[in-house]
This record gives sequence, structure tokens and C-alpha cells, in this order.
Amino acid sequence: MTDDPLMSHIGAASELYRAGEVDGARAAFAELWRGAVAEDDAFHRCVVAHFAADAEPDVEQELAWDRRALEAADEVTDERAREFHASLDVAGFYPSLHLSLADDLRRVGDDAAARHHLARAQEVLGVLGDDPYGQTVRGVAERLAALYEGERVVTAARVIAAPAATIFELIADPARSRRGTATTTSPTPRAGSASAASATSSPRG
Repeated sequence: MTDDPLMSHIGAASELYRAGEVDGARAAFAELWRGAVAEDDAFHRCVVAHFAADAEPDVEQELAWDRRALEAADEVTDERAREFHASLDVAGFYPSLHLSLADDLRRVGDDAAARHHLARAQEVLGVLGDDPYGQTVRGVAERLAALYEGERVVTAARVIAAPAATIFELIADPARSRRGTATTTSPTPRAGSASAASATSSPRG
């Protein structure tokens, strides 16, 4: 694993959010996003956006961040991800990214789009390992799917509580990765994270 100052800053911003300093966390993520865009690094943009969504109290803004994360993931190569950590596999990002979007879209009332992203997540759940992370992500998928069985009860609550441990968390937390917790060569989610890690906390999905 290589040292990556921006990833450390993502972890620090997430800690601000966990400590209840929402405005400070949002400002920090906005600055990190500007830096990731300026350096034109899709990997950094993906991770920053994924965690920025967790710190966003407005669901429409959360949705916008999650869309940015998915768009950036489509540009990330395995080679770039593995520059940060050899265990990372971009495919592992997608379960969390799609589940996060599914939950956002459910909460804004766009059921058709929510179902689409839930289905996309379910299609790639097989890349996840039979470990705590994989079990967590599958549990999120099951909870979301249950909301669409029979007559749905509309709720604004997140199915993916933020913050929640995710693969993306491991990405942004070098210390944990060095301790051997970044054990994913298989895809996973956010809302928490992907197959290569989240910055510090998420599914949300």
C-alpha cells in the first residue's frame, strides 16, 4: 500500500462527521473534491464523493454525490486502484455504489430508478467474499429488496446507516489496511464501500 495524503484527509473529514461537526465535514469534502477534480484522478473522485454523500444531510445533495461516485468509478482502472492497495479490485466498488444510489432514489420517491440500481447491485453481489463485509453488504441489499416486496411503506430513513463500515472505509484508512483489514479482491459497497475500500465508514449500503 502506498502513502496517499488525500486518502488520509478523507478519513479525517469522515471523523469530523462522526463527531457531529457536519458543516465542517461538508466543507472539508468540498475542498477535497476540488482537489481531486483538479488533479483529474477518478480514483480520488470516487472515494471523495462516496464519503461526502455520507456527510450530506440533504438527500438530494447526497444523491448528487453518489452519482458522482458512480460516474468516477466507471473511469477507475484496477491498476490505479492497486497503486493505493494491491488488494483492490474496481469491481468490488459497485455493490456499495449501486446500493447507495438505490437507497437515495427510494428516499426521493423515484422507485423505478431505485429498483434499477438495486438490481444492478444484486447482479454483482457474487463478487463479495463470505466475510463480515460481504455479509453486511448483502444484508443491506436484502433490506432494500424487502421494501419493494408487496405494498411499499415510504420512509425517509436511510436503509444504509451512515456511517457504516464499508470497503471504501478500508481504502481511506491506511492504518486499518496495514493491520490487514483490507481483505478484498472482490467487489463490495458503501453506503458504504467497494471491493477496494472506503474511507472510513459507510453502507449506507
